[in-house]
Amino acid sequence: MTRSSYRLLLILLAMPFVACAFQADLPSEPPEGLGAAGFHDDCAPWDGGATTILLGQRVPTDPSKPEFPYLQISLYSKPTQFQVGKRLGFEIPGERGFAQYCLRAEACTKATAVTLQFSKIEQDRLEGRFEVLFKGRKSIRGSFRANRIPFRALCG
Repeated sequence: MTRSSYRLLLILLAMPFVACAFQADLPSEPPEGLGAAGFHDDCAPWDGGATTILLGQRVPTDPSKPEFPYLQISLYSKPTQFQVGKRLGFEIPGERGFAQYCLRAEACTKATAVTLQFSKIEQDRLEGRFEVLFKGRKSIRGSFRANRIPFRALCG
């Protein structure tokens, strides 16, 4: 075996380990107290289509009234624009999304940044891993398995 083919073989053998390392930096378990998740169609601030993922102790039947505490991650795009395996990150404020953690109605903390990676994208199910960063509060990291919450968003 030549030296260059030996190097190529080592690189090919190392690729699965590198891919696993990139995925492993986002947790595979739901965050404590936020184990139930749902998602629904929503509207971006400029009335374009959006998708909101809600994580809490229970999935809300009415997304406009989630039970406290909850984590909201809103992406200013529709699920048809998401890609499995591709890492999506954005800062807040910004034009790609919004996130907040609410202990109660008067106690919501806006996020400063979101990182999200989908592992499953179906019409009625989204799965993935995430990290939401805050100023002055510990980040929230974990995974989610969200079923669609029936909700008609009237944008525009």
